[in-house]
Amino acid sequence: MKNLTYIIRLFLFWILYFSLFRIVFIALNRNHFFNADAGVFAKIFFYAIQLDLSAAAYLILVPGVLVMINTFLPKPIFAKINYGYHLVVTVIVNAICFGNAFLYNYWHQLLGMRALSFLTNPVEVLASVTTFQIIEIVVVFVLLFIAMRFLFLKVTVSFPYSTEKPAFKFLGFVVSVLLLVYCLRGGLQLIPINESSCY
Repeated sequence: MKNLTYIIRLFLFWILYFSLFRIVFIALNRNHFFNADAGVFAKIFFYAIQLDLSAAAYLILVPGVLVMINTFLPKPIFAKINYGYHLVVTVIVNAICFGNAFLYNYWHQLLGMRALSFLTNPVEVLASVTTFQIIEIVVVFVLLFIAMRFLFLKVTVSFPYSTEKPAFKFLGFVVSVLLLVYCLRGGLQLIPINESSCY
């Protein structure tokens, strides 16, 4: 069931990345965590797991569909689409997570429409930050992106080409679909998971 193994590896990649980002967020906003003990940090990561799995499931939907189609109709084009998709998505997710970390440090709020509205006046935005802050932003962004790509290549390995018997392919397909649906909803509860579940 190479398709199922690959999807599980994708989940592992995103969970590791979200955890890495959380560490970066805490480091950049350390002034807000001076009085936090080990128990608080443990809760930050523990209560975020379900929401991380749900977010990961949404990001894995496209490659999941590609993997499932490729299981029964293998074509090299699917691997190329998968690579291109992850290249674009990793840049976007990295930018959003990185933007949240720095924005909270300076404005004490996460990325939203108000913050994005300032991008219409980039000159004013640049005028409000120092040269050191710009260098810090660029360096951290590049390092986080490199770490993200390294994790992706190490964890996911390569796009799967299944040579298994049809019965195993079908079983892997069913389990993969169930896993994605379960994680998308954040569990088996009646109401799908939302941000309030982490507070």
